[in-house]
Amino acid sequence: MDHWRINCARDLPWASLKPERKEQLCIVGGAPSLLDTLDSIREKRRQGAKIWVCNNAWRVLENAGIKFDAIVIMDARPENVAFVEGAPDCDYLIAAICHPSLFDVLEGRRVILWHPHQGGEGEQACMEAQNKEGILLPGGGTVGLRALFLANAAGYRKLHIYGMDSSYRDDAHHAYAQSLNDGEKIIEIKMEQFDRIYRCAGWMARQADEFRWHWQRLVSAGCTVTAHGDGLLPDLCRHINKRRAEGMRIK
Repeated sequence: MDHWRINCARDLPWASLKPERKEQLCIVGGAPSLLDTLDSIREKRRQGAKIWVCNNAWRVLENAGIKFDAIVIMDARPENVAFVEGAPDCDYLIAAICHPSLFDVLEGRRVILWHPHQGGEGEQACMEAQNKEGILLPGGGTVGLRALFLANAAGYRKLHIYGMDSSYRDDAHHAYAQSLNDGEKIIEIKMEQFDRIYRCAGWMARQADEFRWHWQRLVSAGCTVTAHGDGLLPDLCRHINKRRAEGMRIK
């Protein structure tokens, strides 16, 4: 809440509800399968899709020559300043809970402040104190899940997820080196529907579990959510989309 109060007082535009847009939106995370899907992202871009990149994953797209529209960050740790070192000119969609030092580094850039609903009693009061129009965005515990609801609020209905595996590939937790995640405790999750065992950090398993619930909310709001790549969450997304298309109950 200290971050929230400091950042809400900044002279920045706030995310708000926008009319429905026709463009597709790609939300790109940094999981290992991102490297397998660059051609797909490139083709979506060629077709006119917008691209939002979460955290450090912009570096992969930059190296691949794929232009993107925005970088999305939610984590509150001060170490996340490193995520924007050397970042290009684009929009920065930064959550109110992020460390104030991140906003300091981004001074002069096109920063849009958004407000993730965390369940705190002071969130709404803090926003109202600034006498500005804003919304509290629902979602899960990761920036990728929140970005889905931020996208819906921005008017996007056709959502594509890349690089959000929710599982390891061999010993890799990301498509690039990211020391913040080194040394995570790994658990194995068996999904009988897919006849597969996934190796996951705790936050990955939670993200996949939360995704099922948030998928329902997004679909109810008129969105389609398509996950690309390989891993627990993409497999789960394909499974529930298939069951919905067949008129079956989502488990």
